[in-house]
Amino acid sequence: MKLKLIAAILVSMLAANVASGQTASSDASQAAPVQDSKTIRIARSESLQSNKGSDQFFTGSVQVQQLFPGHDPARTSGGRVTFEPGARSAWHTHPLGQILIVTDGTGWIQQWGGPIEEIRKGDVIWIPPGVKHWHGATPTTAMTHIAIQEQLNGKAVKWLEKVTDEQYRKSSRFTLNGGKDETDGHRDRGDFPGQRSVGSGPANGRREEAHAGNTGHHRSGARA
Repeated sequence: MKLKLIAAILVSMLAANVASGQTASSDASQAAPVQDSKTIRIARSESLQSNKGSDQFFTGSVQVQQLFPGHDPARTSGGRVTFEPGARSAWHTHPLGQILIVTDGTGWIQQWGGPIEEIRKGDVIWIPPGVKHWHGATPTTAMTHIAIQEQLNGKAVKWLEKVTDEQYRKSSRFTLNGGKDETDGHRDRGDFPGQRSVGSGPANGRREEAHAGNTGHHRSGARA
C-alpha cells in the first residue's frame, strides 16, 4: 500500500515537472523574437556568400556579395561588388541615392551627360537620388567598392539599358586622351550615337530616365 502511494506521488511530481517545462519552453519561444530584435548581430566573414553578377544588369565578370540587408525599421542595405577589368554595371538610378566606398583598385563612374570620372581606392562617392549613371572597372584594372543604399517602397535600384561596348570604348578613348575624344575632338559627355547630349545633374538624370522609355526594370535584390 505504501509503495502504491509513493508511486502515485512520484508520477504526480513528474507530470507537474513536464507541464512546467512545456510552459517555460512556450514562454521562451514567444520571447525569442523580442530578444533577437534587441540583440547585436555579427555576420562572420566566412558566412558571407558571393555570387556572380547577373548578366541582365552587368557586363563582364562581376562578383556581388551582400553584406547586410535592410533590418526593419531601417531601409539601408549594403554590398561589396568586384569588377574585373572591362566589367561594368548597366545604366541605373537609385530612388534615395547611393554611397560607394572604393576599397581596392581603380575604376570609372559616369553620370548621364557628364564626363567619365576615375575612382580609386579610398574614394567615397555620393550619387544623388534619381541620377542615371554607371560604374565599373577600367579596361586594364579591377575595382572593388562597397555600395550602400536605402529602399523606397521596397526598391533600392532601377535598372536601365546596358552600357554598350561602343560607349565604354568611347570612355576609354576619352580618359586615355586627357579628356579629348580622338574620334570627334569633343568631351565625352554622354553624346552617344542616337542619343542627344544633355547637361549633368539630378534633374537631367530623371529626365533621361523618361527618355529611356520602358526599358528600365525595378529590382531591389541586385546592387551596383
